[in-house]
Amino acid sequence: MDSPSVVVVGAGLAGTVLGRTLQKRGWSVRVFQHTKPGAATPVAAGLWNPINFFRLIPGWRVEEALPAMLAFFEAEERDLGQIFLNHRPYVQPLLHQAHRLQWEDAAAKYPRWLDADWQGAGDAGLDPFERAWGVLAWGLVREAGWLDVEGYIEACRQRWQSQGRWVDALWTEADQDAQASMVDARGVFAHREGGSLARLKPTKGELVEFTLPNGPASVMIKRDLFLQPLGGDRYRAGATFEWHDFSPGPTEQGKAKLHAGLVQLLGEDLSGAHDFDYKAGIRPSSHDRRPYVGAHHRGVNRWVFNGFGAKGVLLAPLLASELAAAMEGKGVLNPEADTKRLGPFHSGGLAV
Repeated sequence: MDSPSVVVVGAGLAGTVLGRTLQKRGWSVRVFQHTKPGAATPVAAGLWNPINFFRLIPGWRVEEALPAMLAFFEAEERDLGQIFLNHRPYVQPLLHQAHRLQWEDAAAKYPRWLDADWQGAGDAGLDPFERAWGVLAWGLVREAGWLDVEGYIEACRQRWQSQGRWVDALWTEADQDAQASMVDARGVFAHREGGSLARLKPTKGELVEFTLPNGPASVMIKRDLFLQPLGGDRYRAGATFEWHDFSPGPTEQGKAKLHAGLVQLLGEDLSGAHDFDYKAGIRPSSHDRRPYVGAHHRGVNRWVFNGFGAKGVLLAPLLASELAAAMEGKGVLNPEADTKRLGPFHSGGLAV
């Protein structure tokens, strides 16, 4: 019996995870990728975090998504022969008594994920931050970290190229085999290039990478910005959120916001930070903070895998397995992510 065939259009993080998932399930996969300025994946921080920092509650489906994500990328590390996962707890300085009490209440409810009185600041090299900020206590988020998105995407691209499955070109209807399935995973470009996701709510994010001698390497810090150790003396900080300006590159306004956040993190002198590299991308966020996973409006064997926003690392592996099962007629999609919740697709409304 011949393997089922699929064309995955868009090899950002979502499309790559889905393509690899389908391939491992025995599908014959072709991947089309046409990277454009403003794409989110090339500048993605790759963070995963089981907790919503603002509400201090577990994220959507995290109990299922986190083990699925770890199992998927650990298997990818074995298969591709590289390390992509970087386990780093998130810490947040608690500067006011009300904030400390909020963390204590949340930690009592969710002890798996949260500690409201973390004692590891000295070992993590956070004493200078503690003194400068007047920290009452440290809140800790367990089981957090970041994925080397750039390294993972490149490793998958090379594997697919070696297999003759990679097409570095803009996909058109003429490229579609009538017998093959098609999955649209083009992020914010899905609509503009003839797609259907008029309810996408794109969000531009800017971040900065820089060298920071003697920075905290074993944890990620969350204050206003996040501070993410990349290895060596390189760090990443971000990110901004902009819902109106979809220009592809960094902006002066974004740089100013990042600079203000770095001053808050590192002090007026920025503690010797240098070699700043500003980056920007447009996240394919959905209208209701749930991904779009399910049938495409343009007929049989057309599917959508999109709208992950900043949650692609955590959610894509779980939802890719669910979409793959649905494509095989073996599973039911989660109703909160299923594209059926959108009603009939329409083609107007969004220009990015």
